Amino acid sequence: MKAEPEFRRYFSFERASQEDTLAWMQSFMLFFKKYTLSNDPDLQRRPVIKSPVHTARGKLLHKMFPKGQIIYIHRNPYRVFLSASNMAQKTYYYMYLGVPTKERIQDFIINQYVTLFDDYMAAKKVLPKECLIEISYEEITSDLVGTMKKIYDYFKWDGWEAMEAIYKKEAESMKSFQKNSFIDMDPKLKELVYEKWKDSFDAFGYEK
Repeated sequence: MKAEPEFRRYFSFERASQEDTLAWMQSFMLFFKKYTLSNDPDLQRRPVIKSPVHTARGKLLHKMFPKGQIIYIHRNPYRVFLSASNMAQKTYYYMYLGVPTKERIQDFIINQYVTLFDDYMAAKKVLPKECLIEISYEEITSDLVGTMKKIYDYFKWDGWEAMEAIYKKEAESMKSFQKNSFIDMDPKLKELVYEKWKDSFDAFGYEK
């Protein structure tokens, strides 16, 4: 994690070399083709990818997939920080080559969010409006069926009549799901998160 800042250029690739960008595009396209053929050999379904780092790659992904559509899900930044810290505590230690300090992990979480948000907002300005929709985490977790209907309508997708029952069944099965519970944030840490992520609070209307 000590060298992590050196790799931030590879979030959006706008700060990476042309050679590195082309290599990533070729590798990602090969992965995507393998994934598609493995899961849908008859090419009847559009693949869906969910990875936070792709948040920064709106421009690049639109260049690669001009007909692709983006669903951006935002969440209260304080909850994002707590969730990211929880994941770091539970999973990151399996991947470290060294042992980072608590401060370095916190710095990584803070800076990664800033990079992803800034690159997303820059891409949002140039992406066609019809290829992007923004949904809140609270919205989709409180009304899965209604939110999915909203997405289908926005993108003018076919097949809602067939999918509605599936989403209703999924929503019913998730009623017993227990979300992670987090303790209140330290006031100083809360102030730091707000200071560093203020643009996100303002963009999506979250309160300090």
